[in-house]
Parts: sequence; structure tokens; C-alpha cells
Amino acid sequence: MSTCPKCQKKLKITDIGQNCPHCGVNMRFYNFDKTFVEEAKKAELSMANVHVKLRKFKTALIGSKLAIARLVLGFLPVVSMLLPVGNVNLSVPFAAQEFPVSGLGIYTVFSNGVLNFLMSMMSAPVNGKAFSYVMATLGVYVLAALCAVLTLLFSILSFISIKKMARGICGLGVIGVICGVASTVMCAGFSESGIVTGNASFGVAAIIVLFGVVFAVNFIIAKNGLPIEFEEGDLERYEIRKKVIKGEIKLEDLPQPIVETAATREIDEQIKKEQMKFIDVQPKNEEVQQ
Repeated sequence: MSTCPKCQKKLKITDIGQNCPHCGVNMRFYNFDKTFVEEAKKAELSMANVHVKLRKFKTALIGSKLAIARLVLGFLPVVSMLLPVGNVNLSVPFAAQEFPVSGLGIYTVFSNGVLNFLMSMMSAPVNGKAFSYVMATLGVYVLAALCAVLTLLFSILSFISIKKMARGICGLGVIGVICGVASTVMCAGFSESGIVTGNASFGVAAIIVLFGVVFAVNFIIAKNGLPIEFEEGDLERYEIRKKVIKGEIKLEDLPQPIVETAATREIDEQIKKEQMKFIDVQPKNEEVQQ
């Protein structure tokens, strides 16, 4: 149930009139000037908050050639995961398998039941080490693929914090390159009794180059940032709004407008002109009446 803004007494559901049934005050217009100014201050701070966040969002994604390059390059490590870094050949009676170490190869391992076969063979007393090596190779490659996906995600969400996200992508780039190289070396290296063999492929070169380019672009952004151009007064209002939310500043203690800019000064000048027109017209009307 609502209360009267003046006497603070509770109102019934049937009290639908403008006037309070207890004190008789017009509740719609009670403290109208004070409420109007307070709402104007809230609107000024809220609009500044929206403007600042939109400007950060635009700058982080398409605000410059460097930002656009970062966004486009964020897709490339994911694409590189489709290229094979090596091939694995399992020469097992009645269960021979050959698959590439790539995104499609990983899908094949999961969908065709190869993963269950590899896990069961890891405990074999004779060739268990070889199958464990295959599983480790796939695990390292999956980690590289995860870095590629996170690189794309961080590139899209870079507006949250331009420099922090760039530093995160740099770290993912380094891990992605290491994992790609490691999985290639492991593919070329494991072999035991001819049952498990592998060889490296061309995909690792693409992974190294693409992760390296992504690292270079984001390293520049992490070091220098991206220049953000805010409208006059918006950044100051944004900081004031955070202090108001934290309780460091009271809204009623702020002036109106909270931050004076060229736009607010123009509005004030327009209001003064309209007031002067009213003042000039009023004496003339009084003379006519006399």
C-alpha cells in the first residue's frame, strides 16, 4: 500500500483521488519542484552512464583500425583448429583407426567411439603407454582449441576492459602456440611396436602464425590502449554517478545541471531568451489594459 508523501499515512485502495484523505494535500503536485529537479539529476547521470558504456563498446569493437583488426583476427585461431597438426594411426586387429589431430578429428574420436577404445587400451599391460601418449596428444590439442575459442570470446567481450582483455588474449596466444607445437611434436614422436604411429602435418604452421598475429595486435592494445572520445561532461558525470551509488555523494547536494557543458549553457541561454520575451510582453499588456 502507498502512503501520503506529506503526512506519511497509509492510503486505502479506494483512495484514488489526487488529494490525501487525511491531510488534504494534492499528492500529485506535492514537492513537485523538488521531485522534478531530483529526477532531472538522475536522468542526467543515467544518460551519461549509457553514453560512456556505448562509447567504450564501440571503441573496443570498431572504434579504430586496430580494434577492427583485433575483432577479425579473433576468428582466425578458431578456423586454424580445423587444420590438422598431425595424424594418428592405430594398427590394432579388428579395430584399426586413422584420424587427424584437428577439430574434425576430435569430433570423430568422440562420435565414433574411438575415445572409449583409447581409454580402455590405456590400461593394457603391453602397449598401454602408447595409447596414453595418444590421449595426452589429444588433450593438449583440445587445450589449444579451448584457447582459440576463448580468444574469440575475449575479442567480442573486449569492451568490458580493453587492456585487461588484450592481456588475457596475449596469454591465450602464448598457450595456444605452445599446445599446438607440443601436439605436433607428440604426433611425430610416439611409436611403440608399430601399433601406434603418427606424423606431423601442416596445420601447426597456421596455428603458430595466426596465434602469433593475434598476440602481436593485442600486445599493442594492452600496452597503448585504444583512444576513447567521450562527449563533453559525460565522463565526469559517470564518475559522479559511481560516487552517488557508493554513498560518497548525496544526490540532493549536487547542482542542476550537475556538470555544465556547452550544451547546457546553450539551453540556459535559450531559456533566458524566452523569459525575456515574456517580460517584454507583460508590461505592454498592462499598458493596454490601463
